[in-house]
Amino acid sequence: MRPNKRELSTVENKTVRLSDRSGAPVFIDFFSNKEGNFNVTIPGVPGSGKTVLMKHIMKSYLSVGAKGWIIDIGRSYEDFVVANGGQLIKFRRDMPICINPFSWVSSIVEDMWLLVPWLARMAQAQGPYAMSLIERAVGDCYKEHRELTTITDVQKYLMENCLASDNKIDEEAYRLGIQMAPFCKGGIYADFFNGQPTFSINADLIVIELEDLRSEPELLKAMIFVLMNRITHEMYLSRDAKKIVILDEILSYLAFEQSAQSADFIETCYRRARAYDGSFITGTQGLGDCFQNPSDCKVYAFSDWKIYARQDADTLKILKQKGQLNLEPSLELMIASLGTESGKFSEFVVRSPLESGLVRLSIEPSQIESTAFTTFDFNPFNITDNFNETMTDVAASEMSFTASYLKEMEAKHAAKSN
Repeated sequence: MRPNKRELSTVENKTVRLSDRSGAPVFIDFFSNKEGNFNVTIPGVPGSGKTVLMKHIMKSYLSVGAKGWIIDIGRSYEDFVVANGGQLIKFRRDMPICINPFSWVSSIVEDMWLLVPWLARMAQAQGPYAMSLIERAVGDCYKEHRELTTITDVQKYLMENCLASDNKIDEEAYRLGIQMAPFCKGGIYADFFNGQPTFSINADLIVIELEDLRSEPELLKAMIFVLMNRITHEMYLSRDAKKIVILDEILSYLAFEQSAQSADFIETCYRRARAYDGSFITGTQGLGDCFQNPSDCKVYAFSDWKIYARQDADTLKILKQKGQLNLEPSLELMIASLGTESGKFSEFVVRSPLESGLVRLSIEPSQIESTAFTTFDFNPFNITDNFNETMTDVAASEMSFTASYLKEMEAKHAAKSN
């Protein structure tokens, strides 16, 4: 299995440049998957190089005119966004940025699927009845207040206007309103969601840093939902550019209490992205994080592209025993062989509907943080201008290398089994 077969190395669109182990160039383009989606899941243990890879991917697509959004918890992209002329938005507990999703609603009917899961997150709503109450409150409040609607209006409606069959306030609606209180007027998080919006986007690269909210998990979860809402809204505004959304190790914050609503929200975001030339790229701390709850499973299932960084061997074994992971033997061998040398290279296994194979990112992290570049100016592999000649020159050595490598790994695997 050659990692730079033409199906995987999209020669027509030389977007993300990598190499194989022999140094031969490999190009991939997630948007070349014409029959499926463009989403990517990148699982890998800490230190396996996945964040550097995601920066490289983002930088590659920016160089061909794409728009990019990154949501991060950990300050891994602050230097990156500054070096590449983007906009850094830092949410802090002591300096609230007001973000109200009602302010950008264009059609309440079409945007209901974005609003209801966010409010359900804050109200800790569970079950169809609770969701129907929130949907009713959202619809009626927006009809009255339009883009000036706030979560406080929804709370008031639930606690004062939702009547049960006996003409008394519905107990479930009242409970939902009470549980929204921290985010409503007078609550400890009110300034983030009520009042004149101060959140604005004005660059082709946006990095949203949430590290300072880590100590406030309920606020952090609600904020990630509303940010996903805003990014999805921005993605749907046009089809004139590719859109890349990187979610670096924030998946666990999107899921709560095995919520089906959370999973459905993620599924809808990931499904609809393709129609607007959008790609969600999700980084996790290993394959184990891809199967912990329904939301994780949806992300993995609706990512046609998987790029496996180095994995924990025990976790792989457990996932296989549970029947959650089914990889071809050749891919398992490749994943087991992945290596990383800090500051020099990281290796990954790419799996897609087109083709699969082992690739290497041979680039120093400092190069990623450097000023913006165009794809053809940046040439870490000293690739000649005549790509076809280059591919012809390396083909024989590459095929020999890959065949001998797989033979060696299969022999080791057989020896362990015996």
